[in-house]
Amino acid sequence: MSLKSWKKKKKMTSYVLASALVLSNLAYVAPAAAASPTPTAKKDYASMVKQFKQHLKVNNRHKLSEKLKDKFKATEQVRVIVEVEGQTPVELATKQGKLYKDLSESIKDSMAVNLEKQQATVKDKIKAKGVKLKYKNNFSTAFNGFSGEIAFGDMEKLEAVEGVKHVYLANEYKRPVKPDLKTSKSFVQAPETWADAGLKGEGMVVAVIDTGVDPSHKDFVLSNASTAGLNKNDVNQIVKKDKLKGKFYTQKVPYGYNYFDQNDTILDKGYETGMHGMHVAGIVAANGDEEHGGVKGMAPEAQVLAMKVFSNDVLFPSTWSDVYLAAIDDSIKLGADVLNMSLGEVASFYSKDSAEDVAITRATNNGIVCSMSAGNSGTISYGWGNPYYKNPDIGVVEAPGLNPDGISVAAANNISTLYQHAITVDGFTGVGYGTDDWTNVAAESEDLQVVSLNGGFGDWEDYEDVDVVGKVVLAQRGEISFAEKAWIAAEAGAFGIIVYDTGSSTFYKNQGDFDIPFMLISKKEGQSLEAAIAAGHTSLKIKQIDKQQDPDSGRITEFSSWGTTPGLELKPEITAPGGKIISTLNDNQYGEMSGTSMAAPHVAGGAALVQQYLQKDKRFTGLSVSDRTHLAKTLLMNTAKIIDDANGQPFSPRLQGAGMMQTYNAVKTPVYVVNKSNGQAKVELKDFTSKQFTMTLSAKNVSKKDVTYTVKTNVLADTQKQNKDGEATNALIAGNLEGVVIDGPAKVTIPAGATKDITIKVDISKAKVPAIDTKGNKKTVALKEDMFVEGFVRLIDADKNVAGKKELSPDLTIPYVGFYGKWDRPSILDGFKDFGESRFYDLQGMFDWEDEDGNKEEFPVHDMLSDDWFTAPVPDKGFYAISPNGDWMQDDINVLPAFLRNAAEVQVNILDGNKQLLRRVKLEKNVFKSYFDDGYGMPFSYNYDRTWDGTVKGQVVKDGLYYYQVKSAIDYKGAGYQTKDIPVFVDTTEPKVSASFDPETSVVSWKTVEKGSGVQAYGIFVNGEFVDETTGDENSYELADVPEGSSIDVLAVDYAYNFGGDTVTFGDVEGDPIIINFSTMPYGAYNSNEVPVSGVVINEVGLKSLTVNGKETKFTHSGPGGYEFSTTTTFAKDGYYDVIVKAVDKSNNTSSISRKVFIDTTAPQINVSAPTVVPEKTDKATLKLNLKDNFNYLSLFVDDNHEYEKAIVGPVDVLKPANDNVEVKVALKKGVNKITLKLLDLSGNETVKEIVINRANVTGWKQEDGSWYYYKNSVRATKWFKEGNTWYYLGQDGKMQTGWIKDNNKWYFLTKSGTMAENQWVLDRGKWYYLGSGGVMKTGWVALKGKWYYLNANGEMATSWKLVGGKWYYLNANGEMATGWKLVSGKWYYLNNSGQLAVNTTINGYKVDKNGVWIK
Repeated sequence: MSLKSWKKKKKMTSYVLASALVLSNLAYVAPAAAASPTPTAKKDYASMVKQFKQHLKVNNRHKLSEKLKDKFKATEQVRVIVEVEGQTPVELATKQGKLYKDLSESIKDSMAVNLEKQQATVKDKIKAKGVKLKYKNNFSTAFNGFSGEIAFGDMEKLEAVEGVKHVYLANEYKRPVKPDLKTSKSFVQAPETWADAGLKGEGMVVAVIDTGVDPSHKDFVLSNASTAGLNKNDVNQIVKKDKLKGKFYTQKVPYGYNYFDQNDTILDKGYETGMHGMHVAGIVAANGDEEHGGVKGMAPEAQVLAMKVFSNDVLFPSTWSDVYLAAIDDSIKLGADVLNMSLGEVASFYSKDSAEDVAITRATNNGIVCSMSAGNSGTISYGWGNPYYKNPDIGVVEAPGLNPDGISVAAANNISTLYQHAITVDGFTGVGYGTDDWTNVAAESEDLQVVSLNGGFGDWEDYEDVDVVGKVVLAQRGEISFAEKAWIAAEAGAFGIIVYDTGSSTFYKNQGDFDIPFMLISKKEGQSLEAAIAAGHTSLKIKQIDKQQDPDSGRITEFSSWGTTPGLELKPEITAPGGKIISTLNDNQYGEMSGTSMAAPHVAGGAALVQQYLQKDKRFTGLSVSDRTHLAKTLLMNTAKIIDDANGQPFSPRLQGAGMMQTYNAVKTPVYVVNKSNGQAKVELKDFTSKQFTMTLSAKNVSKKDVTYTVKTNVLADTQKQNKDGEATNALIAGNLEGVVIDGPAKVTIPAGATKDITIKVDISKAKVPAIDTKGNKKTVALKEDMFVEGFVRLIDADKNVAGKKELSPDLTIPYVGFYGKWDRPSILDGFKDFGESRFYDLQGMFDWEDEDGNKEEFPVHDMLSDDWFTAPVPDKGFYAISPNGDWMQDDINVLPAFLRNAAEVQVNILDGNKQLLRRVKLEKNVFKSYFDDGYGMPFSYNYDRTWDGTVKGQVVKDGLYYYQVKSAIDYKGAGYQTKDIPVFVDTTEPKVSASFDPETSVVSWKTVEKGSGVQAYGIFVNGEFVDETTGDENSYELADVPEGSSIDVLAVDYAYNFGGDTVTFGDVEGDPIIINFSTMPYGAYNSNEVPVSGVVINEVGLKSLTVNGKETKFTHSGPGGYEFSTTTTFAKDGYYDVIVKAVDKSNNTSSISRKVFIDTTAPQINVSAPTVVPEKTDKATLKLNLKDNFNYLSLFVDDNHEYEKAIVGPVDVLKPANDNVEVKVALKKGVNKITLKLLDLSGNETVKEIVINRANVTGWKQEDGSWYYYKNSVRATKWFKEGNTWYYLGQDGKMQTGWIKDNNKWYFLTKSGTMAENQWVLDRGKWYYLGSGGVMKTGWVALKGKWYYLNANGEMATSWKLVGGKWYYLNANGEMATGWKLVSGKWYYLNNSGQLAVNTTINGYKVDKNGVWIK
């Protein structure tokens, strides 16, 4: 059982210090530790410690791990995507400049068969490796591979399988939740594009990868089926040929499939999702009758692929990247022009090698525009407060939208109306604000009643025993969102809900459009309304008193996620309406939603219109499909309209990208402009420290007329908001940098059909940063490094103000962003309050606890944890104190940081007092920033595995100062490490207390020696009962009414929770002898047959005798009531024994104690199987080890790294001999690597082995452990191997063979030098054999040099008589076949020329009988 599991399950006992005896004290004792210590009289303070701890509330600590769980244990099942080696059809099509759908059917079929075979082969190899993978999906278009579930610990084995190119952890994406608002298409020029450009999406196919679509909706129709890009026959052929699992539905929805549940149910049946996918699909391509209540999407004549990737199981709120990877794969096969993915992972890392990113890039390169939502999480601190100005990395933009080829979309509000209503109850009048018109609610009920939730926040439990059916609910703001309050109230049967403010944050006047009418009133009015209801006044009157347009209409929504990416790429890149959007729902219904999920389909539909334009216009026919897709994105971004905030300033490019999409301008513009260096419609300056930077743009005119533009460049920076009592914050306003010098052309003419460069130089040497002082006044502050410098370059038609000019070219915009300073310099970690630093995420109050009776317990929050709960630094010393002694009090130390930035790597290291590395506790990759996300995120980062238990190399360190270091680096090329060194004092030594008592004054006094963490407090006890506590700087205490014969104890506790004390007596004290055995550890292990036994006996009467294991032992009187003893006890052999100490005093009172010990004098064994040579390209080797010991405990170190420990379960289990097979991977440098293996057993016996592995390209013979091996580029050759003209045979382990071997049912003989015998006789164990051509052992008749020989079936050369084929032959002693007359054993025989024995015949007058013997 692990210490963590043990600590969770084991409760504090009454005798923690004395009786936590079993496993916590089961440790080995080296011989040096067995030497006799200098004994001092000590008392067993266990019961007093228990009382003192209760008073100190030590046992009241909680466990943070009870609230937070770790991720990915070795046995945990994880979702993976396996990429198989081999070119995909999309890659081939892209190389040929074609769309996938334009590849010949023969090529598609051939590649599909080939990829299927490749995948089947790899799956067979996975099975052969014993890796258990539960298969989910197969991919064969944009991606070659499959997905499945596997134990996390088996991922390395899977990646090592031949044919596997890469293994990716599948990303999890949350199901979109039901939002709450609506919007309009007028912001993005959709009607103009339909009418003036004649583009409605005819022939375009848009794949909606989401929660599902209702193909039967009345608005999901095509005006003319002949314009469809896919018809039923097309779909059926593709389904059959490519083995797709979905089917044809309607002309508008020609294909759909439920990729998660793997069925044909493409409807979204999850209530809480609000039919998100159907809403998205409607925004893309609904084609309803707007004059009769229907809606039209952005591309009303486009078709929709219903690619459902979320389950209809409402209890499963996520999808996985492998699921939507399958949907992307099929979308390409079906010839989609656009993909929409309104899903994402907040504050994501970007990996160009992730499976989904590879698929999106390949889809884009094959002619498909990918539109993705930027996210709804605002900044890193959305819902917590504006971020500190000194922490510029505030972006939380989502993946997969980070893909550089896809389009990441921000959300803007729609036009909406703000209402004010007068609300009246007897004794109360107030004003409510929101976007809902309550007129109908008031009209429908003559006697409208309001009911209070008694100060509740509107969660489910607040409705218990409260009747709200048909009434208006009054609830307090907080705990849950406005939308959730309204939904729960609606579920409870309420007509409407009034929420009163708390006065602690922004008062929003634009909330509403939830499940039932909503309004917000002030805190003061809410309290007054509560009082009126409590007085029995519940009849409610509501009257509309004002309505006006929301000033935030058309502006960026509060929730839209900011960029940049972790690598300073500009995301989001464009904005579309995403607030208050009305669109289609299932069953011919409509609804309102908000989110970047609604903005992305606007761009998907807009991209379909632009794709249609580019495919129709002959000017672009020469473009490759990849170039055409990228041009579509460029046109959309170039022609976007910059959005200004309420201050008249442009929203930051990191929030709006290029601005609001304008589809008509996108298909109308004669010119497009890109960054010359990379062809993108944006400039990413990355980080820079120079105060000058240059941007060179390239503008191309695709028309037949010259176009002249005025060039405008603005330079923006985040506005600093100064605060009286704390850090300056980011006002989230993109203010103008003052004093900037811009050098660039005022006007530029782009000749018809030509390309022209535009160079703009910016000098910020004299720039001043916009700021707002504490009184709200505008000001500027000095320019400092580590801040964003950004803005827009705009090309404005120079004839814009010319009277009578009608044919104006759309304005063009290029957003740019850069970081002035060093991107790896701003702090990755939030500040540590314990050290006086400002911590943005101040967690105080977050962990307070309230019981069912409303009693609240406040917990002080600190930056560090010990025993899985908060711990404070020692006052005035600036360090944290721990005592890793197994008593579950300050045993370990962990950190509870907040990460202000994504960290590509985080190390938790332990340093010594000189800050030299001792141990790496934890190495983590891709640690996400601590984003709040309006309460859905986590404002801190917890991982139990970061805990340091006070050990290095398995041993508790010496007392003293150490540093717990958090070392991290951001995900940015060339980024350096940042370190946070946190001082930790290890103190395992208890305070030494010397006490005295004055009977006349009844004062107990004491002196204390404490060289560690310092005394925290003293406990005063009389006769073992707690009396009082004093502070750590006191040295006396006056007692009252102490009876004679009492014992008085002073117990000190230091800041590491070590307890030490002293006892004084008042009068005579009687009792049995108290034995304290210092030297013999309970369940201690000794590597000697002799065990030291020493200690003290406390007895007031006088000690008579002392025995150890029955043997009389000498003792000495050491002072009043104290007797010391020291001896050894001997055991004959290894085993498990008792050490019994028995004391008898002069009154014949007897006391004895027993300690269990292990005697272990036998060293452990290490057997190693490891390569001695590996190829130079191999940087790791696997050591296969067999570890043995006579006890069941092993601790293995490989080059000082603790690689394996066989945990101790209990004293019985430890008696079983250990015999463990362990595999350890070691890193190898080039050349000779010496690796030291050290194995420790229960008592510290040590076995050390050194192995040598040469990492080099070695070719030739090498002798190892007496055997010969042949290496080819450091790989051992096996089986037959030819060197020059000589053959050798090497076994499966590469060892050179000698003697006989059998291969393919043929025998061969290898000489002592290993060479194969060929065309020669071999004498082996007195028998002759002949090895013929190719070294094969001959049998039967063999002719050699005109002589015949016969070789038996076992290859042995025959001699004497031999019956072959019914005929007798005679073989001479040398094996030669005899002919002619032959004298054998005194008889003559005749053998003819073929060697056959002549019988019953006459030869030249000589007759032979039936046995061939000559008859004389």
